[in-house]
Amino acid sequence: MFAKRYRDKRDQLWFELMNEVVDATSERWNRLAHRAIEAIRAIDPERIIVYGGNHYNSIDELRHIELVPHDERIIYTFHFYKPHLFTHQKASWSEVTKLYNHTISYPGRFPGLSEFLDGHPEFGGGENDLANTFMDKALLERYLKPAAEFMEQSGRKLYCGEYGVIDEAPLTSRIGWHRDVVDLLRKLGIGRACWSYKEMNFGLVNKAGRVIDPELVRIVSAR
Repeated sequence: MFAKRYRDKRDQLWFELMNEVVDATSERWNRLAHRAIEAIRAIDPERIIVYGGNHYNSIDELRHIELVPHDERIIYTFHFYKPHLFTHQKASWSEVTKLYNHTISYPGRFPGLSEFLDGHPEFGGGENDLANTFMDKALLERYLKPAAEFMEQSGRKLYCGEYGVIDEAPLTSRIGWHRDVVDLLRKLGIGRACWSYKEMNFGLVNKAGRVIDPELVRIVSAR
C-alpha cells in the first residue's frame, strides 16, 4: 500500500522496514525483510529502503543481516547507545539502569559497579562488564568497530538511525559523549540521526520548545 501510494515521491522519502526488531535469532527477521523488499521492488525499484538488524537495531547484529545482492538503494542501519549504563542511566524502563541508579560522568568510570554486580549477578557480563573500565573516546571507537568491519567486508553504506544520551546524565557528559560519537561517525563516513528532537528523555529541545544547550545542537548538526 505504501509503495503504491508514494511511488512518485523520490529521494525525500525512504522506507524503513521495521524499527528495533527483537527476536531470539535473526533468521525470521531476515526472511521477512527480504520478502518485504521484494514486494516493494515489484512496485518501486528505485525506493531507498532502510534495513536494520535484530535486538533493537544493535550494532553487534550487523553481521547477522542477510545482504540483498545487487541492490544499491538499500541503506543498512544500526542504533548506538553504548555503553547502555551511561546513555540510559536511571532510565525507569530499563531494569539494570533503574536498579544501578548512579550518576555517571563521561569521560569517567562506573561508580560502585562491582558491588552492584555482586548483588545482581543476572546483569553481569557483556556490555555491563565495565567495573574496571574507563569510559572515553577509545572505548566508543571499540564499540563502533562492528560498523567499520561491516562496511569494509560488505562494501555497503551504513546509517546510524539513532544515538543519544538521556537527560539524567550531567549536561557536560552528554555534550562530551555526543561530540566524540559524532566525530567517530564522521570519520567512518556514517550518516546519523540524533534521538531525539523534543522531550522523550533524550531531547535537544524541552516541552516549551527551548533549546536545552546550543553547543549540543551544534555538535549533532555538524556536517
